[in-house]
Amino acid sequence: MKKMMMFGALAVLGGALLVGCASTPELSPADEAIVKDWRDNTQLLIETSDPDLSAECKSGIEEVDALANTVTPIARSVSLLIANKLRLTMAENAYADYSAWLGSNPKADAATRLRMAKRYCFEIGLALSSTEETLNDNVLKYLAYDKLQNPENGKSTNEAAWDDFFAKNGSAEVDMWAKALVDNWVAEKPDAFFKAINVKAGDYSKALPKLQKWVTDISTAAARITAITSNSDTAKVLAAASFGKSVVDGISGKETVAAVNRLRKQITITGKLLPWLIDDITGREGGI
Repeated sequence: MKKMMMFGALAVLGGALLVGCASTPELSPADEAIVKDWRDNTQLLIETSDPDLSAECKSGIEEVDALANTVTPIARSVSLLIANKLRLTMAENAYADYSAWLGSNPKADAATRLRMAKRYCFEIGLALSSTEETLNDNVLKYLAYDKLQNPENGKSTNEAAWDDFFAKNGSAEVDMWAKALVDNWVAEKPDAFFKAINVKAGDYSKALPKLQKWVTDISTAAARITAITSNSDTAKVLAAASFGKSVVDGISGKETVAAVNRLRKQITITGKLLPWLIDDITGREGGI
């Protein structure tokens, strides 16, 4: 199976560690090793779905808005690229595992095929159904799944055990991916499956020149937003806006401050995501 890896720097994207948003389950070192890659990638999916990364940053401050016209499209594109790449990797894993099983069980009935597809689509389905609030509960579901998935742990892997597991831990995402896998499986041709689950395969290396340019653009933007907001005139405008004074007609002071903060967030998070995405595409340590 193709492994998905993360490096620790991404755990702080956007501020607090996501697992700090709820009661973090206490895991043994062995369980932590099992769940780490799945949880890290799920955190990344949650981060890249943050609406602040694609939201307009219209503040009414001319220099800020001009900068946002460059930054926001980059932030949107990078978050979408990473989300699709994570989903693609998980889809490839599910397709490969199901294909290997089906190759040994070509006469399996429809119910068995769907059950096995759910097994192989559970990781991505659970990841896609996770939110900041549910992530820690889903960590425990993932560990339960892993124990059933690996018979060397001495756990039951019979059909009744899996049916009971999915009845208690399933999700609409797992069901959708599993059905799409069964209905669209073609030997060594995952294209129909990918299309059914809206995952785009392709040569990501073609995006490298653009991504590398964006690294420079975001680095420049980081310096620029600091310079703009440190300017005494702009600082006075933001201070007044923080007390509710409107900068321009149609934009409240509260929204001006929020827009500037969103832009800062887009710059910070995209600046961390871009090197990781480039490393992943080029096969260097740190990517999927």
